[in-house]
Amino acid sequence: MADAITPKIPTKQITFAVTMSKKMAPSSRIIVYFLKPDNEIVADSLNYFVDFASNQHDVGLTINRGKDFSGNSFEVKIKAGAYIFVASSGMVADWYDFGGGYFNTITMDWLIKELMTYDRHANLTHVHTWNKGDHEKEIVTFPAPNYAIDANTTFTFAGLNIFTDAIASRIPTPCNYTLGFLTCFDGSCFREEQWCDGKLDCAGGFDEMNCPEENPLPELERMAATGLINRQYVDEGWLWLEHLTRPWGSYIKGVNVPYHPAQEWVLHSFSMSRYKGLGIAKKPIRINIRRSFYIQVEAPEKIVRGEQLGVRVSAFNYWTDYLEAIVQLEKSEDYAFVHVEPYGRVSSYNPRTSKKAQQVVVYLAPGEGKIVHFPILPQRTGNIDITVTGSTFIKRDEVTISVNVINIGVRNGYSVPFLINLLNQGSVLVPNMKSPVPEQFQMPNSNIFRYVPGTESCSVTVTGDVYGAYYRKWTPSGEKSPLTYLRGENLYGRPSHTGEATISNFAANLYSIMFLKITQQLDDGLQADILEQMNQGFSKVLRFLLPNGGMRNFMLPGADDEPASLWVTSIAAKVLSEARQGEWENILYIPVELLNKMILFICKQQDKRTGAFSDPSPPYDRKMSSNITWDGTKFTQKNISLTATVVLSLVGNTAVTGDARTCMEGSRSLAVKYLNDQISLIQDPYQMALVTLALERAASLKKNDAFQKLRTMNRTDTATYWSFTSIKQNPTFMQDALPVLKWRVARESEGFANEGTAYSLLSYLMNNQLTDAIHIMNWLQTQRNGHAGWRSSRDTLAVLEALAQWGMRDTNRNMYNMKVVVESTVLGSWKREIILDNDNFNMIHAIKLPSAFGSVRAYAQGNGLAVMRLACSMNVEYGHQLRRGPRDSFELDIDTLQFSGKNFSSMYMKTCARWTQVTTSPVSGVAVIDIQLPSGYFVLDEVMDNQVHNRNPVNLRRARQLGNRLFFWFDNITSTNKSCASFTAHRWFPIANMSIYHQYRVYEFYEPMNHNSSIYTTYQLTQLDICQVCGSFQCPYCPFYNSAPLWAISMWMYVLVTLALIVLLSDRYFWNIFEKG
Repeated sequence: MADAITPKIPTKQITFAVTMSKKMAPSSRIIVYFLKPDNEIVADSLNYFVDFASNQHDVGLTINRGKDFSGNSFEVKIKAGAYIFVASSGMVADWYDFGGGYFNTITMDWLIKELMTYDRHANLTHVHTWNKGDHEKEIVTFPAPNYAIDANTTFTFAGLNIFTDAIASRIPTPCNYTLGFLTCFDGSCFREEQWCDGKLDCAGGFDEMNCPEENPLPELERMAATGLINRQYVDEGWLWLEHLTRPWGSYIKGVNVPYHPAQEWVLHSFSMSRYKGLGIAKKPIRINIRRSFYIQVEAPEKIVRGEQLGVRVSAFNYWTDYLEAIVQLEKSEDYAFVHVEPYGRVSSYNPRTSKKAQQVVVYLAPGEGKIVHFPILPQRTGNIDITVTGSTFIKRDEVTISVNVINIGVRNGYSVPFLINLLNQGSVLVPNMKSPVPEQFQMPNSNIFRYVPGTESCSVTVTGDVYGAYYRKWTPSGEKSPLTYLRGENLYGRPSHTGEATISNFAANLYSIMFLKITQQLDDGLQADILEQMNQGFSKVLRFLLPNGGMRNFMLPGADDEPASLWVTSIAAKVLSEARQGEWENILYIPVELLNKMILFICKQQDKRTGAFSDPSPPYDRKMSSNITWDGTKFTQKNISLTATVVLSLVGNTAVTGDARTCMEGSRSLAVKYLNDQISLIQDPYQMALVTLALERAASLKKNDAFQKLRTMNRTDTATYWSFTSIKQNPTFMQDALPVLKWRVARESEGFANEGTAYSLLSYLMNNQLTDAIHIMNWLQTQRNGHAGWRSSRDTLAVLEALAQWGMRDTNRNMYNMKVVVESTVLGSWKREIILDNDNFNMIHAIKLPSAFGSVRAYAQGNGLAVMRLACSMNVEYGHQLRRGPRDSFELDIDTLQFSGKNFSSMYMKTCARWTQVTTSPVSGVAVIDIQLPSGYFVLDEVMDNQVHNRNPVNLRRARQLGNRLFFWFDNITSTNKSCASFTAHRWFPIANMSIYHQYRVYEFYEPMNHNSSIYTTYQLTQLDICQVCGSFQCPYCPFYNSAPLWAISMWMYVLVTLALIVLLSDRYFWNIFEKG
């Protein structure tokens, strides 16, 4: 604001008032100037602090422990006013103290310092910070003039630029600001890059004035040493709360105290008001969550049936005196307790067991913790619950954990899909579905089993409509099952730890929720639950974002200079743009600034002469590799597939603004022109399908030419699909004049064919070729490997998008109603009915068959569409029994496998692979080496991250242990050099009688049928008994021995007892004589 003041002569000073506003905070300035008769400007300014916190609402934070004296929970109360958003955050006190109180907390002094950084271009108020203890700080401010030397610098230091012909400078200067020169106080010049470089380039030191602090938060440097604090198993989210206050102005929430090694926590809160803005609690609260006594129970997530597990129980005493604790393993029908005979004798394969509760007494000194191992033998497969209690005279604690017991051997999975179509008929007889499990598991005249008996299982799943990617399973009781977030593990059966796979997970859920919403199958509760999980998925996507707006495909620890991937960035920009929906922005918000940043990165990767795009990162998907193409004069490398992928991203980003929109429109036009010129040169069906879809969505003038060429490149030998190799239909045979469907057999390049056919289906739908599209959709249904998954993340996402678009065109869905009757050819009268109606059409209906042999027959009545699938599995013990692909695309072998330690507690393994499918490509795409570890062995994430960071080997990009399997992701694997995955695993949990057979394999991530797998054996581990791995408190010579052994009586003890008896009997004899006499 500005005003003119005319003083009254002879007045030498004028007093006036200025109205303050929050918008002026935290530092403001007032400048006064006038023009002398000789055209010289006289000016001065004053900087002062604006207190923006005085008009804020107070935030009160208290805790209440009076409702639970056990210490397992307490109440948090935040008071701020009616209907105000309040939130709290909590962190370990050690980390809070280590960071100086600046992390995960919003304090007033931090806020003031942060806001003052926005005025770095001008002089600021003088500020001094008082440290009041416990990291509480108080900021004191003082009004201050600026240090300008004339009117011109007075305006400059106030953040103003002046345009005048009056005299404003005391000293004329020849410095050219346009060329990057600045002016010293004496009129000399210095370069802009010399500002605050630590050297005095001006005589008065002006170039080193008003410099930003080198480290405004010195605590950041100390935080680099987080290894000093044990935070490997920290769950820090239990104190993070958010809610609206009630009408009476407060919010109360009960929280459960976690079992955590950190005893002291710091709780802080803030609020946001519609009218008064941000409010901050004046001081954090320290909370001591120490329990006087508690126990922790640990066991591996997964073990193999027949293995004996030592459940680790840790008992802690934080009372002020000694405690005598009784630790008890509760009895259960799911497991038996393993008894150890005297002197530690126990069998590794046939120990004595019982199903009674077992107790042990543990003496604990103040502040002491002790470990007790309870050995158990699981009695069944599946999830079993293990309950342990600890009791003292002051407190009792009970902990239940779950362990997944799997069958012995390596699993082979099979799938038989079928689409039930009742659109034009009232009933249909489903062809018999043959189970791959033979009834006789033992081969004649051989000691090799066809499969491990007892591991065979079959189930039937039915999902309404053609889509299949649903979130909940139907239960006979009608209750809603827990929501399942769609991800690689439950879609196509592989972990999704790459940037592209993480984005695909998010996209799969996006297409599912949009399909359910448009088809009117989505209620508000389900939508809110899905969006909440998608919000978490979005945060995982952002982990792969780089400062330049690009997305990388791998999270490389300590390697932020890893180049971004144009391919991954394009996929992310397309999906995130589609996720911008105004109706759910209050739950899932995609900022347009993020899309602008990504589009600007994409535009920079384009060759402006040709319009083609090139990727600064390796081609993770072989389909995105450059093609050798004839351009009319010579053969050149052209990224046609990559450019088409980018075009699909650019045409969908209609929300971008500013420079991003300008560059997007220009890049899109160039890229579309480039693709138009390549139509006649394309020979690959996948590439043609992708280019056609890109031109269709970009409304290219040559889209019809592309579509007509696409129609000529399809295959119709078994159905309508697009592939550069023929893909035979799923095996069938005739039995009793009836067709029988066999399980799917892997075909070459299935993933590429699925993805290309899905793109073709989308193009057919855009051209309203619905009759031909039916045949394409039918072929895609025959390629299912799960109820909602195909081969990889790319083809699964493409097919789900295409099927969602197909399903959205069906206007008769409200009339769908179907009954499916399932029978078994070997179970006589066994029969199950599945009813699909409006209440459960979008759920997964699963039936487990009592017998895995024979065939499944079914018939359906009603109207509509549904997907039926028979899924079977059985475990095998030998490498030649594993399911193979069309051919072994990798050479795979174990270079080294050795165990060390007295009880084989350490395991070193080196597995190497080499690409052999050189007729298709000289190198593979992203490849994964997957190794199954013996139960109880573990490799720390930190060790694997160091291996990746050290680039050992150079093409290794990520390594992780998930459950009992190790995964190593490689950029690619070449045909010339072997790529090896090496590791040292240590026994983390004591397990005896371990399984012998373990799988190791290598596969191409985006075409998993290009793989090789085998089995390695560990006979030495199966001979270890429970005491050799120190898995029981009954075992002597172990660190945690706690037993009541038999007394060992020495010869001297016999002599002393004999003498005592003689003396006792002699005294009694003489006493009797004395009484008789």
